[in-house]
Amino acid sequence: MISPSSRWVPHLSVLLALALVPVTLHAYLGMQGDDCANPTALAPRWDPGDDPTPHLQYIEERMKPALWRRGKLRADGGSTLEYVIARGPDAKHIYYRPEYKLLQRSRPVRQEVVWIEDEDGDLPVHRPRYERGLADPLVPMAAYLLIYDGRPVENAYREQLLSAPGLIFRGRMPATLLFVSGRVLPEEMEAAEARAYEWLRRAWRNYRDVCVP
Repeated sequence: MISPSSRWVPHLSVLLALALVPVTLHAYLGMQGDDCANPTALAPRWDPGDDPTPHLQYIEERMKPALWRRGKLRADGGSTLEYVIARGPDAKHIYYRPEYKLLQRSRPVRQEVVWIEDEDGDLPVHRPRYERGLADPLVPMAAYLLIYDGRPVENAYREQLLSAPGLIFRGRMPATLLFVSGRVLPEEMEAAEARAYEWLRRAWRNYRDVCVP
């Protein structure tokens, strides 16, 4: 075993002391950052006992949301669309393939990001694309925003990696999902997408209103 020279002892002591800072903050104090001044205004605290269906229990186990809300968009004569707002402290559980957790029976054929106009700049809307089944007249449609560190992000993995140095001292940051989906007739797809995009715009503005002090 090679022993370090005594002249390096002060340097090693400083490095070890620095390493103890994030360990203490995360492991012992449970420090977490937050990008929202009033997160409970986004969605009520989720209690799986309120709706103990297998599908929702699956979401609770796989997405691990701390705050949760779901509902339906107001009907205008077209196909029914539903929304989900989910927010959790373990960001990867929120942003990792949410369509697989919320649309279990459907698998997209490809993924893309569509930029839609909004008053403060374009929003990166994630769009899983689906094909119509042979015996099913309806096509799955999904569109969602991923919000990390207070803004919609195109690539949540990249943003979390870029923010990693800061997270050492401020704690891990939660992620928020704004998700719209439905099963629509092919001829109604364009109208359904327009409704989904408008809801995402409104949901993002609401996020800014309740989260930004």
